[in-house]
Parts: sequence; structure tokens; C-alpha cells
Amino acid sequence: MSNILWIEDFESDPTQATEALFKEEFRKNGVHLEYGEDPALLKRELCQHGIFLELTFWAGWKFITSDSQMEKIEYVVLDIDLKPSRRLRPEDKDEFDSLLYRFGYLDGDNDDRDKAIAELKRVAGYHLYIELIHTLGFPKDNILICSNHADILSSFENSFEQAKIDKPRQFKKSEEKELQKVIGDWTANYYYILRRGILDGCSELKNKKEAINQYIPNDDQLGADYLKEYLNSLKLFLPLRQPKTKALLTRYKLFIRTLVHECDLIHWKHIPYGDHKPKVLKKIRNLISHETSLFNSLTESDLAYLFLLTMRTFFGVSSDTIESYEQKLLTLFDPINSDDYLSKRNNLDLNTFHSDKTRFMDYLTAQMKSNKNEKEKLLTYLCQAFWLEQARHDADHGWELSAKEPGVGDPDFEFERHFFNKAFSK
Repeated sequence: MSNILWIEDFESDPTQATEALFKEEFRKNGVHLEYGEDPALLKRELCQHGIFLELTFWAGWKFITSDSQMEKIEYVVLDIDLKPSRRLRPEDKDEFDSLLYRFGYLDGDNDDRDKAIAELKRVAGYHLYIELIHTLGFPKDNILICSNHADILSSFENSFEQAKIDKPRQFKKSEEKELQKVIGDWTANYYYILRRGILDGCSELKNKKEAINQYIPNDDQLGADYLKEYLNSLKLFLPLRQPKTKALLTRYKLFIRTLVHECDLIHWKHIPYGDHKPKVLKKIRNLISHETSLFNSLTESDLAYLFLLTMRTFFGVSSDTIESYEQKLLTLFDPINSDDYLSKRNNLDLNTFHSDKTRFMDYLTAQMKSNKNEKEKLLTYLCQAFWLEQARHDADHGWELSAKEPGVGDPDFEFERHFFNKAFSK
């Protein structure tokens, strides 16, 4: 699920407002919140599911004007009539008052601050909307206005029409079907799921103390500062505003080239026996480096596959647990349930997929160049390498998976059952 900033002060029932937006999404994902109608507890609960709740105009303003906070966000839901603030800290009062002047509620002559604050409250959400759109460049389609104040919604809709400006997407809280449709469309957008998983992965890995795997030399070339620069560069290919199709493919191709560029630093001979992911990555790296033209059709799950392999190869990620960013990226795949996967794995005949596996990448490159239709299967073949690198070749029986299989629930097992349909579906 992508991350949502929700700015709402709950003048009425918190449960009603929450269910109007997220009831269907929570139902699909088995989410149950326990907060006893306490907005502060609700804020804590929602944060665990990628929904960042702010309860006043001022808290929302501070959030949207913070680069580090907004990097966490793909979408915004705004109420209109918002409590201006709770008790302001002394260091915030001057900045808050400057907004009252900027918005025209104070003018320096016979100012009535209480009246100004009351006027701000009535339309506070629209000030947040304008700041997001016109100052911060936030995508308009990624904002939803949700309010019970039908008179204000109608008034401002007319104002936007008169100004010849595209009006915001806005619904009353009673329009639950429409609201949940918007939230459902947002959370199903593969680009933003990919973006969130990769941004979170880069942020989490930057903070690891023992980040580099033992088969990568930890010298000045790949020190902590270099790693941060590398991870930060990956984020730049996935902007908040989703690019159009052609521009998006260009960004995806640049992303994968940058992603695998540092593979030259790996000491391949030092990779521990049984760790097949670096060997898969080496094959992919060679293909990306020398046959870029083959990558003219890339999906979000393709990038997720490559990112997951690369991060597991480069960084000391736990071999016992799936990281939170990995869980997000795995939602881009069509997984098989655990029991069915074990059966499919045990009956997998790798010899049926290629005529010659002794030189897999040579075969793959030749196929791509000789048959245009094969290019559409490129990442399918590269996913198959995830199993081929675990197999042994026998002169009589061909390729067979080794007897050892990953334990149910282990990261390798989760990767396999998520990647399987991508690799072997007809």
C-alpha cells in the first residue's frame, strides 16, 4: 500500500470518518483498528498501515512543508473545516501569525486575532490544497478533499470554475462509495507501490550499521557516504508525479542500469556456497550492461525483482525475516500459497523451458536478438534464473533442483513463491 497523509480534526465521529474512507481497504487487508474513539490512538494505529494522520491545520502545514515528511507520502486526503491548531509553542506563534497575514485574515490595522483564526478554521483545508498544488507542485490527482460541509464544498467549487482553474476532487463524507473507489484506485497503482517500496528500502538500508555484505570490499570506494549517494540516486528515478508511458520506460531503464552498476565491486569467488542470489544478479548485470536494447518492455514487478535481488546481494539484510520494504514490493507479484508452492517446486522440470541451459545467458541473448516476440519474455527468463542457479546439471537427467529447499516462511521461500508465476506461467 502506498502512503497517505490524512488531515482531519474529527469534529464528529472518528469511526464514521475513518470507515467512510478506508473501510473497504481495511476489509481486503484484514486490518482491525483498536483506538477507543481516541484520535491520538487512531493516529498511532493508522501509522502502522501507511496512513499519516494530522489533527489540525497547523500540524498538517508543518507536515506538508517538510521535505523529509513529504518523501513518505504519495497521496493526501484533506478536510476543509479544520481546527487551526492546538496549543502553539512559542517558536511557532510568529510563523503561524505570518500565515494569517499572508492569507489576509490579519492586515495590521485593528487586528482581531480570534476572528482571524475563526475565519481560517472554516476554509483551512483549501489553504493546504493551494500550498500543495501551487507552491509544492504536488500532483492534483493525488489529492482528495473530503468534508461534511456541503455549503463550503459548493462555494469553492464555484470559485474554481469562475477562476477557470481545474476544481479539486472532492466528496462529502456521506459519499462512501465514491470515497472508497478513490482510495482503492490509489492503493492499486503499481507505480506508487513500486515507488514506496524502493524509497523505503533505500531509506532503511542507508541507516544500517553493518550494511555491506562480506564479499564486497568495504573500502573508501564503497564506504558509508558512497552507499548513501548510491541509494539516494536510485530514488531520483521515481518522482512523485508519475511520468507518461514513454518517459517512464526511459526512467526504468536508467534505474536498472544504475541499480546494477556497482556489481563490478563484488568479489564473486567469495560468495558463500548456497547463496544463489548474487549469481543470478551477475547474469542480469551482464545482460543489462551489454544488451540494453533488450530492455524495451519493463513492468513494476520487473524492477521490484531486480531491486530485491540487488539489495539482498549488496547489504547485510537478515536471512531470517522479510524486511518491511520487501513486503511492500512483493505485493506487485502474484504469489502461490505455501502448500501449493511446495508441490510445484518438487515437481518442477527445468528442462522443459529452454533447449540449452549449459550456457543460459548465451542462449537467452541469442533468443532475444533472433525473435522479437521473445523480448516480451526477457524478465520471465531472468526470473527462471532464480531456480536455475539452485540447480545441478546431470548429463543423463539435465537440470534438477538440489534436494535442499528453503524453509516455509524464510525470505528465500517467500521470494520463490512470489516469483514463481512470473517465471513459469505459460
